Amino acid sequence: MASRGGTQYRKNKKTILGANIQKYGKITCECCKKAPLVQNLPGEKNNHKYSATIDHIIPLSKGGTHALTNLKVLCFECNFAKGGEVA
Repeated sequence: MASRGGTQYRKNKKTILGANIQKYGKITCECCKKAPLVQNLPGEKNNHKYSATIDHIIPLSKGGTHALTNLKVLCFECNFAKGGEVA
């Protein structure tokens, strides 16, 4: 299984956040369209309902990868609701 802290994931996380900002003008949930979302600093808990999270469309546990085509920005609530399902 791929590491969540890998170089590819960190690079693609920045890219996907940048693309999201370019598309919506601010960090926005791809599911419910809530904005603005906040990006937590390293070491902060991701427990705020408006926290931006990077979702794996196909979870790593189901064979997904860190590829850009498998990542999207979701708010904490939408990502938590999705859980380990493919969406």
